[in-house]
Amino acid sequence: MEKNGNIQKHEDEALLLVKGGNAEKGYAKKLADAIKSVLYKHDVARMRTCGAPAVNNAIKAFTIASLAAEKFGEELYLQSEWVEIEFKQEKKTALLLVVRRMED
Repeated sequence: MEKNGNIQKHEDEALLLVKGGNAEKGYAKKLADAIKSVLYKHDVARMRTCGAPAVNNAIKAFTIASLAAEKFGEELYLQSEWVEIEFKQEKKTALLLVVRRMED
């Protein structure tokens, strides 16, 4: 796992691990920039969230990225699914938010 600025990336290059809790000021904007970057490189961006604060940050970031995409005539959409993860040697359920471009 690699850290790119304050956004963690996983071995899956299209997966962003979203922080919750005390994320620093401007985190949603940085995450939105990461979404746009990953989306344009891989045609999909996945955000893995665990807990309400992380989901909140992901939704804020998606909204920022979506508004930026609209300026270029593109629409983004978000799908969600539950996934099992291991966190600190404990199994947890996480929400995976998948961002794609709307096809015509």
